[in-house]
Amino acid sequence: MGNDGLSKTTLARLFHTVAFEEPDTRISSKTLELSIEYLKIFTKEAVIRADEVRRDRNGQARSKYNIKLENVEDQPIENTDSNGGILDVNHLSQISGSLILDF
Repeated sequence: MGNDGLSKTTLARLFHTVAFEEPDTRISSKTLELSIEYLKIFTKEAVIRADEVRRDRNGQARSKYNIKLENVEDQPIENTDSNGGILDVNHLSQISGSLILDF
């Protein structure tokens, strides 16, 4: 887990820098792995929901299962709607409240 994105070392450093008040607080490797998996799921869900908002705004039919999330950097962006098929901060801000409540 976590080899294709956020590393355990980076996440541990974030926890110690931002979340832990005591410098000697420890976190297990398994907890870090589960946290990375949780963040992956959270991020994928955010992208899917934001894309639904984008498609609704542009009058496109929803298609929940045609979003390719693997190897995103290798995929060309297709200009299929007025904003080039690109998600922006407005799409994410519209789903942020319900996303946080669901997680």
